[in-house]
Amino acid sequence: MTDNNSELLLIGIGNTMRQDDAIGIEVVRNYKSQYSDFVKVLEIKDDLTRLLTIWNDKDVIVVDAVESDEKGFIEFYNFEEIYNFSQSLRNAHSIGFEQVLKLAIELHQGPKSIYFIGIPSKFYALGDQMRGSTKEKIPEIINKIDGYISKNF
Repeated sequence: MTDNNSELLLIGIGNTMRQDDAIGIEVVRNYKSQYSDFVKVLEIKDDLTRLLTIWNDKDVIVVDAVESDEKGFIEFYNFEEIYNFSQSLRNAHSIGFEQVLKLAIELHQGPKSIYFIGIPSKFYALGDQMRGSTKEKIPEIINKIDGYISKNF
C-alpha cells in the first residue's frame, strides 16, 4: 500500500443534492473513514475541469454515477474503454468526465493510469436522498477498490 503522499488518488465525483449522483462522493467518504492512510481521497462536486490540476501523472481511481441502462457496475481500466463507452452516455455534468479526460491527455496533463467505476442510475432529481438500492452498493464498490489496489500497488 501507499501513504497519503502517494501518487495514488481516489476521486469521487458527484452532487450530494441530486439523489444517486451522490454515490461517488459517498463511496470516497466511506473509504476515507476506513483507509485514509493508503490513498489520497478527493471529492469533486462541481467543476470537473479541476481534475486537470490534480491528477497529472498520477495513478487514479474514479467513482461516479453514470446515466445508463446498464446493470451492476461499469468498470474501465484504460482511456480507450472510457472513450468508447462514453459515446453512449448521457452526461449529468456540465462537462463530462470523458471530455475532461480527453482534454487532459491532449494537454499532457492526464493521469498515468486510470480505473473507473461507474454506477448506473437514472435518478438525478434535486433531493438529498440517495436511493437505498444505490446506497447498498457502497460496500461492494469499496471491495472493488481494495481488490484493484491490492492487485496493482
